[in-house]
Amino acid sequence: AFSTVYNLFRSGKSFQLSGIDGSGSRIDVNHCFLTSIRTSTDSILSAEFNAFETILNPERLKDNPKNKLVILFALLNVDETFKVNVDTRFLKIYFHPIKGYKDILPVIKTLGVSGVTTVAKLLIETPDTSLTFKKILSDAIDVIEGILWITRLADGCYHNWCSVSIFEKMKDQEKYERVLYEMKRPKIKPPRYRRLTNPAHSHIFIRSAYAGYLRREKELNELYDFNIALEWYLEANIASVLESKYLMLCTCLELLVDRYQTKSGTEFILDQTTFKNLYSILVATARECMEK
Repeated sequence: AFSTVYNLFRSGKSFQLSGIDGSGSRIDVNHCFLTSIRTSTDSILSAEFNAFETILNPERLKDNPKNKLVILFALLNVDETFKVNVDTRFLKIYFHPIKGYKDILPVIKTLGVSGVTTVAKLLIETPDTSLTFKKILSDAIDVIEGILWITRLADGCYHNWCSVSIFEKMKDQEKYERVLYEMKRPKIKPPRYRRLTNPAHSHIFIRSAYAGYLRREKELNELYDFNIALEWYLEANIASVLESKYLMLCTCLELLVDRYQTKSGTEFILDQTTFKNLYSILVATARECMEK
């Protein structure tokens, strides 16, 4: 046994664990990597590992829904929002701050650590019974990841989801049972905020911005590399050195202009009239920033 585990650790191969939790439900732990191995004089071998995905009730992935579904995503580092509900391919998705989020946000902003602040609720009144839960989960993840590109822009901070639950309404009852639960190790960045909108108007900004993104999330990212440009913008916000901020922001703008020009066949993003109207404002703002 020691040789098997040790060789697994040495090769750096990923492995999977399966078992039963305290309630008797099956649980799969995927994409595991050993980080340390310890032995003792009584021939006991112990090890620690990192896991990137945990799924509860994985056998339900191949099943089909029969009743109304509620899908909940736990979101990291989302700042204060106000009545955000967004039209998606699944009707609407609602953002709800978790209980005690006003105590959590100051800690996130002060210490630069990530934490769950918001739950996104997706309601599917009449699910397509020809689809499996695996397909529904995949589509729901595509939707939330598309919306999170807009919330990242709104907050100037990198958001991500760390867990998702699917609940199905029980037949002839008002209760829901949890069909699936998936927890992942999310990609995170140091949370820094540079909001483009205030909490009271967050619902207007997110809904309006996502309206042009709806059903075209992957397509628009492939055409214009919006996701890559936004990461440069967020990295610029995180950077502490002014020169680094400037270079990263220029890279973000250059990428957007290059992709837009390539796809649209135009030389500039703004037409001459609009640019002339904005020019004096941009010059004054830039001068004010440089003098501070």
